[in-house]
Amino acid sequence: TVTVAGGATKIITFRVARNTSLITGQIKDDSGAVLKNLQLRLAASNGAGSWQDGFYNPDTGSYRINVSQGTWYVGVSAENLAGYTPPDPASLIVFVDQGKSVVQDIVLKRIGASRITGVVRKPDGSPFSHVFVAADVPYGGAAQTEQGAYSAGYGAETDAKGVYSIPVPPGSWRVRAFAPPSLGFQNPEAVDITIANGETRTVDLQFRSPSAVISGKIEGVSGKAFVYAWSDKGGYAETESAEDGSYTLNVTKNESWNVS
Repeated sequence: TVTVAGGATKIITFRVARNTSLITGQIKDDSGAVLKNLQLRLAASNGAGSWQDGFYNPDTGSYRINVSQGTWYVGVSAENLAGYTPPDPASLIVFVDQGKSVVQDIVLKRIGASRITGVVRKPDGSPFSHVFVAADVPYGGAAQTEQGAYSAGYGAETDAKGVYSIPVPPGSWRVRAFAPPSLGFQNPEAVDITIANGETRTVDLQFRSPSAVISGKIEGVSGKAFVYAWSDKGGYAETESAEDGSYTLNVTKNESWNVS
């Protein structure tokens, strides 16, 4: 964090470390079988702002991440891991010496038969096709990680009839749906559920029409600026301010909004 007084100049020096170390291994399931031909993304972060993308070889099921010396938190993107749970973040904290290699296999457990399904509708009640529905860890949930490259989450797109189906591990999930703000709809209220192993839960979602307005003016900014807001119930709105900094956001009533 850097604080600069008005009219002052602050010189910042960045030190760049060479990526002479390596984290490597294989992607396996909980039976020990190597998982090939997946579409996934790997990355490692060091908790101090450094981030390194990894490379996964779908032909061999192996991966590699070039890093510098230190402790790294390895993560695997969950959005493309159809049928598998993300690995335990605590098992993917890796220390690497300068110029050395560390072998760290990543184990993905198969998702059981648990599933969240439902229908997504527009404000007028008609089916909403081709929108994304996400099942994420509820805010502050025990499964949320403070460190690591990715957090747990699953999702699916609705079909032509607005129907979606998301396989998930048993546990607590927050179900939400998203559509481009340009359509003028407000996201449905997020729904928190707990699902048992092998259980199917139905969560229907309906987008909302804006019913309130937040307006204001950005001080100290010259020209247009991007303004957005999010609510405690899953709502989202965005706009661009006028040249004088004034803005208007179309939102919904009876929920708390954060503007940034």
